[in-house]
Amino acid sequence: MLHILTLNWNAKDKISDLYKSLLPNLEGLDYTWHIKDNASKDGSIDEIKNWNNSKINLIEYGHNRDSYAVGMNRLFKESNANA
Repeated sequence: MLHILTLNWNAKDKISDLYKSLLPNLEGLDYTWHIKDNASKDGSIDEIKNWNNSKINLIEYGHNRDSYAVGMNRLFKESNANA
């Protein structure tokens, strides 16, 4: 099982581009993509939900005050809890 961890904050266009480029390369693989959104206000959450992909675990976080390292550690712990 492949686990992909991504932090997002107000990067709707970038996360959409990543989805479009990553998805074809995951065909046939057993994966879960964990995306932690840090209270985006640019429509990122709606964009991710519109993908309607059961292999994506969207974690909506209420703020963007954590450092990158803290955010990734939280995401890593959350992804392990859902594994």
